[in-house]
Amino acid sequence: MAAKDHCDDTGPAGRVGDTGADGSSTSQRVARYGVVDSKVDIAQSIAYGTISGAEYMRQLYIDDGVPSRRDRVNMRDETMKYTGMHACEHAKRRGMIVVVYAAGKVVPNKRVPAVCPDSNTGAAAPNSAAVAA
Repeated sequence: MAAKDHCDDTGPAGRVGDTGADGSSTSQRVARYGVVDSKVDIAQSIAYGTISGAEYMRQLYIDDGVPSRRDRVNMRDETMKYTGMHACEHAKRRGMIVVVYAAGKVVPNKRVPAVCPDSNTGAAAPNSAAVAA
């Protein structure tokens, strides 16, 4: 839900970056939907363009032009056990995907629907890539 919020907030406005229009951080957006232990690390990755889901993941993994390879580090971080993502249209870059990672379980609050929008699954799914790594 935090990924969807950020996508819906920044995409139509053509904004880029991790900060929401209201100044919110990724951790603050996650906290809107549940209780997060203060020791739980939260990370976010964003890719832009008109590409498929698999191509978004390749773009994030290659992380071209980013010396720290932050998006690749997020994807490969074995402590990040939960992942949520949402893709949407972007006013200036045609499309985008937001991926939010959590190192520990977020206990959902009443703002989390039993079934997430655009999905037939629950609100949080284990990051199988991290678990398998």
